Amino acid sequence: MERRSLTGVEAAPSRLRVRGGRAGSFKDGGAASYSVVIAIVGLVLAFSSSSLATATNHFDVYDTAWELPVYSIDSELDAYMQHLSGAGFTGVWISVAPISGQLLNEQNSHGQTLGSFGNPNSAYFDHIDHILTAANNHNIKVGLVVGWAQKYVGNSGAYHNGGNAPLTTSNARAYGSFLANRYANNPAVGMWVFGGDYFSISGGASDELNNVGVWQELKAGLVAGGADQATAYHGHHYVQGIWNQSFFDIAAPLTGHCSPASEARQELASVLGQTSKPVIAAEMRYEDFVADWCPGGNMTAGPQDVLDDVAVAVEVGTAGLVYGHDDRWDWAADGGQRPSSSLGSGGEVLMMSYLGYGAGGPPPTARADNANVVEGNTVSIPVMNNDTYASSPSLSVSQFPARGTIAINGTTIAYTHDGSETTSDSFQYRLQDGNGGSIATVNVSVMPRNDPPDAMDDYVTVAEGATASLDVLQNDLDPDNTLSAPTIVSQPVFGTATVSGTNIVYVHDGSEPADDSIMYSVSDGEFADTATVNITISQTNDAPTIQLPQQQSMRRGEELRFTVSGSDPEGDRLTITVDRPGSGTAYTDSLDVVFVPDPEFSGYETLTVRLSDGEYEVSGEVPVHVRHGGVAGVVLFDPASGMWHIPGEDPFFYGNPGDMPLFGDWDNDGIDTVGMFRPSNGFVYLRNSNDFGVADIELFYGIAGDIPLVGDWDNDGFDTLAVFRDSRIFVSNELVTGPAEFEFFFGEPGDRPFAGDFNG
Repeated sequence: MERRSLTGVEAAPSRLRVRGGRAGSFKDGGAASYSVVIAIVGLVLAFSSSSLATATNHFDVYDTAWELPVYSIDSELDAYMQHLSGAGFTGVWISVAPISGQLLNEQNSHGQTLGSFGNPNSAYFDHIDHILTAANNHNIKVGLVVGWAQKYVGNSGAYHNGGNAPLTTSNARAYGSFLANRYANNPAVGMWVFGGDYFSISGGASDELNNVGVWQELKAGLVAGGADQATAYHGHHYVQGIWNQSFFDIAAPLTGHCSPASEARQELASVLGQTSKPVIAAEMRYEDFVADWCPGGNMTAGPQDVLDDVAVAVEVGTAGLVYGHDDRWDWAADGGQRPSSSLGSGGEVLMMSYLGYGAGGPPPTARADNANVVEGNTVSIPVMNNDTYASSPSLSVSQFPARGTIAINGTTIAYTHDGSETTSDSFQYRLQDGNGGSIATVNVSVMPRNDPPDAMDDYVTVAEGATASLDVLQNDLDPDNTLSAPTIVSQPVFGTATVSGTNIVYVHDGSEPADDSIMYSVSDGEFADTATVNITISQTNDAPTIQLPQQQSMRRGEELRFTVSGSDPEGDRLTITVDRPGSGTAYTDSLDVVFVPDPEFSGYETLTVRLSDGEYEVSGEVPVHVRHGGVAGVVLFDPASGMWHIPGEDPFFYGNPGDMPLFGDWDNDGIDTVGMFRPSNGFVYLRNSNDFGVADIELFYGIAGDIPLVGDWDNDGFDTLAVFRDSRIFVSNELVTGPAEFEFFFGEPGDRPFAGDFNG
């Protein structure tokens, strides 16, 4: 049967052409008769010359990868195109617009969406540029399905997009111009593909013919933009009246996934009978695909079914076939195994061997490898050293490692471990040539190493003046679990830090709140790391402080007033109170304390003063000496007899004739008592009571001829002595034998001295 070849296809406009066709690669059978024996996965099939593809024109074979623009990644494109080239494929058909997921809003592997047909997102097409570059590098021709009709056109397009079909006559021309402007001169674009499945069934009839105008407008946009590649139409075989439409040059019917080879033969023959255009069997049964909607039950195509279908396509006279495999038609859109694992499958090998494509000979055999690597390091593995192959197969990754990354360098694979605490890893690679492929596993043993620790900063809140103990190692990391106890690197500013086991104990110094910190280090014996304990000091109420005057002295009948000084660290309002004394009354006046002793009281009283900030109270005592101010009345001394006459007291003898009487408060008890100064030698005899007896205090002060004086010179409540000598006064503040504490001139020789509190 004559085959209608794709090479040299001509249609209006005259510039239209089909790019591609692997001319000369098909083996011309001629008149010879021979047989081919193929061994694949244990199955041996024999073919006679009648079943071998024979024709004078090349039979084009395209792969199916509709979702390649959406779900492929850049790193796998070159290996894929290299495989297609080596296996003998003419090219691959891909869908420009996504056909699954969120359709126009589905992101490609670079996070870009197509957007809309009326205003396409140029960044989305950057990845298609990558695909075409990889294809051109390996002489692979790409059929671009411009917009999958079943998802975007007519009633079905409206159904899948909320009631409005995205691709219509109103935007198709502009979309075609956009595609032409970008790809009209791209050498990898072999043809444009319109349609896409049967795309709406209503009452048993398709509305494909109702939407011819969409494709006419799109074609007009392509032509206006300078695109002269051929145009194919992909639709269901049974749609009458579609195959001779002028807007396409190649009929690309699908026979579907439920049609065995015998039915597919009739369906393709029907289309061939309706048009003189070249026909491509665009969607026959996909290898390993499970069609669960078939009338006779689930249908799965195996390698033999693929071989039967391609034989039918050749025998009825089609120009080519679009082969499909379940693992790569949607390019892992469901998140399954990467499509590269299906390259060189059994059905593909049978098909290409039947057609006489590829290099011939046995497929390569990949064998398992073992490698060792130090944790976190890289090892170069010559994986192909133990493999067998006749040609130069392509080397690709079939399964990536879980704990590392790999890079292919010629016939070796460099494995880089991720540094995790793992002891083993593995990955798979694939060898592929035109005769098939093989997968092997590389097992990697990971040798551990000492990993440096990672000390992590800590945070703690401590009350002012309090202590906190923090286990700083609790959040520190050491993969090898060999951390030492922490070591203090720098002490805090407002406290002290010590180490207790794995804890750091911090004691705040009680100063007013200010953030503090401690730097510490940990070591695993080889590596060390530092971290900081960040300390927040929470404020507490501190007790106020009080400052009181020392002992006070006053005369009986007077009022004593002194000022209380105090402060509070937090600046709280302070309140002053004074306890009720036992011999008088006391009260506060602003910051002063006022004491009024009882009228007849003389002696010592203690005033207790308190200062409060509302929570804490501090107190202090102020001793007060209330002096009687002198004995009421007159004290008489008879120097001839040594007799004393004191009001309220019985007369008594004290002293010797010639002694000079003294009278003062020698013991600071508030009562003046008698004393004697003996001018002949300067001896002093003092009593602490007004009665006859021996002296309580004896001392020597002055010399013969001195005149004694009595007074409280330093206002400490004790009366002491001074002497007047030739206009000089010698003063002592202690009742002891010794030199004067100070002296000064006052008066003239012969003056009679006396002492008193003249200014109150």
